Amino acid sequence: MNVPEGFILTAGPGWLAVNKPAGLSVHNDPSGDALSLAKYCLEQDEELGRVTSFDSLSPAHRLDKETSGVLIFATTRASASLLQQTFAEADTRAKKIYRAVVKGAIESEGRWTSPITDKAEGRENPAGKSAERKPSDTRFRVVKSNTYLTELEIDLATGRQHQIRKHAALAKHPVVGDRRYGDPKHAKMIEMKLGVGRMLLHALSLELTAGSLRIEAEAPRPREFDRVFASPDDRGTK
Repeated sequence: MNVPEGFILTAGPGWLAVNKPAGLSVHNDPSGDALSLAKYCLEQDEELGRVTSFDSLSPAHRLDKETSGVLIFATTRASASLLQQTFAEADTRAKKIYRAVVKGAIESEGRWTSPITDKAEGRENPAGKSAERKPSDTRFRVVKSNTYLTELEIDLATGRQHQIRKHAALAKHPVVGDRRYGDPKHAKMIEMKLGVGRMLLHALSLELTAGSLRIEAEAPRPREFDRVFASPDDRGTK
């Protein structure tokens, strides 16, 4: 099996942190992709096996197929229950930092607080049915910006499904490459002109305390983020 370089970030008793590449499914295909890679690493790496116990393997939280970055797996049945419950209460018990490149220029830090649903929606109505919307809080600061694109560092204060993608779309600054909530034509143009075919959303770091477990993990910022800002002609990202 071909394991991506830098896939394993860190591990501890009952858990494993990986840097999930964009395009690998976790939940829709539990027998393959990122889950299979993590299982393979645990089975093959004797040193890793000494760090964390392993009697089962399951994702402790959600990370979209299109998103890269820090993903935590529970490696025992006991830690699975504890971690999944902790992530369910992640509004107050987890600190998750993301990086995203969005369409358009944003000049300063800010906050998106539009209520949204906790399930997948679409570009016609990213917030979903009004009766199903829940309070949501996305805080951001500008890392870099040009005429057409902005890179944001994002602090999730709540954890709704597709929260960053929905809030960005509602603010008229969809995540670059997001074909569900953004403009597929813009995503195709970025891929053709700049060679970046993925959605530019990355789970940069995660800090979590769950019972006796203390987890800190960080996944390096992807190279594709630099590529979209490296074009000598800004019109290539319009």
